[in-house]
Amino acid sequence: MKENKLVELSMDFSVDIINLVKHLKANHETIIANQIGRSGTSIGANIHEAQYAQGTKDFISKFEIALKEASETGYWLENRKGECKMKRLLLLGLTIILLLTLTACSGYNGIMREHLSNEANYHDIEATFCSYKEAGDRIYLYVSVENKSAFDSSEANSEEIRLELVGDNCNVLSEAFAKEEICEGNKITVKCSTWIYMDSTFYYVAELKTQSQTFLSFDDGLKNIIKYVNNN
Repeated sequence: MKENKLVELSMDFSVDIINLVKHLKANHETIIANQIGRSGTSIGANIHEAQYAQGTKDFISKFEIALKEASETGYWLENRKGECKMKRLLLLGLTIILLLTLTACSGYNGIMREHLSNEANYHDIEATFCSYKEAGDRIYLYVSVENKSAFDSSEANSEEIRLELVGDNCNVLSEAFAKEEICEGNKITVKCSTWIYMDSTFYYVAELKTQSQTFLSFDDGLKNIIKYVNNN
């Protein structure tokens, strides 16, 4: 994972909070120590969990919890304005970044929904099916492609390209994979759209067919992707 300044900053804040809690308990201020310790360390924990969120909605939820915990911690620190001046400044910085991130995520959702809802952003790709892997609410398709002009430079250097089925598109195709109606070596045509998120590139499949059969039509596949994006 790339260096993340917010994760690093929240970790530093958690360490400061733990040291403050030790100081408070040494002075027999147990009640406020417990309150600050719980809310203050929860900020960084939720920010860290957000880095492994299962979709944008989960990511935003973790940041909203962190923001609430930051607000509560600020309340308790206000009672100790003198010795906690630097900690309050750090908390303020964290809160500002959280607010900016949540605002950016709201805008990001709209941009992603608009992009993946536009038929013009989907392109036909001729490929050879290699394998598939079920992963929670999605299925990864591994294919080999001769013409890799539609893929970014890192994918272009790979022998296999990873495509993704999400939401109800997984349900439509999982039975075909299980029955090996689509198997290794089959020539397939997929219609997919590229989306970049946190420096990673994703290829969402809206259509899949072989020379003899259409397993997922573009109309149905696109509707399912839009539904998935709206719910995540």
